[in-house]
Amino acid sequence: MGAKEAEELLTLPGTRGWIVSGTYSLGEKVFRVLDRDFISYRDLLPRVVKRHYSSQMYLELVNGSIVEVKSADHPDSLQGEGLDWLIFDECASCKALVWEQFLRPTLTDREGIALFITTPKCYNWVYDIYQRGATDDGTWGVHRSPSSENPTLSKGDLAQAKTELSSVIYEQEYEASFKTFAGAVYPDFDILSHCMDMERVIKAEWKHFRCIDFGYTNPFVCLWVAVDPFDRIYVYDELYIRNHTIEQCAEIINARPKRHIGEFELSVCDPSEAGGRATLLGKGIPTAIPTGKSREVVTGIELVRQALKFRADGKPGLYVDKDKCPNMVAEFQAYKYPDPKADRNEAELPNKEFDHAMDAIRYLLSAWNRAKVVQLR
Repeated sequence: MGAKEAEELLTLPGTRGWIVSGTYSLGEKVFRVLDRDFISYRDLLPRVVKRHYSSQMYLELVNGSIVEVKSADHPDSLQGEGLDWLIFDECASCKALVWEQFLRPTLTDREGIALFITTPKCYNWVYDIYQRGATDDGTWGVHRSPSSENPTLSKGDLAQAKTELSSVIYEQEYEASFKTFAGAVYPDFDILSHCMDMERVIKAEWKHFRCIDFGYTNPFVCLWVAVDPFDRIYVYDELYIRNHTIEQCAEIINARPKRHIGEFELSVCDPSEAGGRATLLGKGIPTAIPTGKSREVVTGIELVRQALKFRADGKPGLYVDKDKCPNMVAEFQAYKYPDPKADRNEAELPNKEFDHAMDAIRYLLSAWNRAKVVQLR
C-alpha cells in the first residue's frame, strides 16, 4: 500500500520523498515494489526514469521527482532536507525522537505529508498518533487492517496461528490491536487452571532443572522445575529470599531436600551475572545461560506465554505448585506493562518489579527451547 501511494506521489512533477524504516533492509521492502513497477517495464524506462540505483535504493524520474530509502538507525542523515512526502514503515519499532526531532521538520517547508505503516507495539508514541487519527479534524487520518479482514489470506492459516500463538501476540500481529499490551504480561495465567499440588505428580525419571535470578535487596530466586515426557512444565519448589549473599543462597540450595530428583539437566541463570555464576560454581552449582536472540526479554516472555496455553487435551503446558511457590504465583498475577500514559519512548518491556521469578522461568525456557546454552563447569 505504501509503495502504491508513493507511485502516485512520484507522478507529480518535482516532488521529493523518503521511505524510512528502522533499517535499510526493512525500507527495501517498500522500495522493491517501486523498483519492480518502474523498472520492469523496459519500454517505458527512457520516458519515465532518469536515474536508477537499486543498490542505493534511489530513484529519479524524468519529471524531476525523487525517492530515496533512509534508515532511522542513522538519524543524523535525516536532517536538512525538505520533503513533499515520506513513508515511515514499521515506525512503532523506532523511537519517537526519530519522528519528532528529525522527520517532522523535513515536512514543514513544503507542507509535506507522512504515511505511517506499522504493527502495534504496546502503547507507545504511535498510539498517540493513532488516537489523533481517530479523533482529529481531518489533518490526521487512520486506517486499521486486521488480517482477519484480508480476503487474500487463508482462513485456515489464521485459525492455526490463533491456536499456536499466545493471545497477546496474535492480537498484535494479526488483529492490529494495541489493547493487549496494557496490564498483565501473562493475562492467560489462572490459579484454578495453572496451579496444582505436585507432591505425588513429579517423577524422578523426568528431566529436572533449576533456574536462578540473582538479587540481594531484590530477592534472590531459585525455581525447581520438572518437565514430563510430553514437555509439560511443572514448577514444584522455590527459594525466594532477600538480604542473603550468593554464597548463603548456594548453601540453602544445596541443603534443600531432594524429594524428587538426583541430577539436574541444567541450572540456568541470568546471562549478565558472570560473577554470580562463578560464585555458584565455587559452591558446586554449575550454571548455564541462554545465548543469542533467546536472551531477549520479549523472546523469553513469548515462550512463557506459549507454555501457559492450553493444549489439545484441555490442559495447560505449565503448572505451578501454589503452596510451594507462592511468590511465583503472586508475580504471575502482578507482573505488568507500564501505564499507557507513561513514557512512550520506552520499549514494550514490563515494569521492573514483580519480575524475579518471572525472569528465572524465562531464562530456563529461553535456554531449553532454543537449545543454545553456555554451561560453566
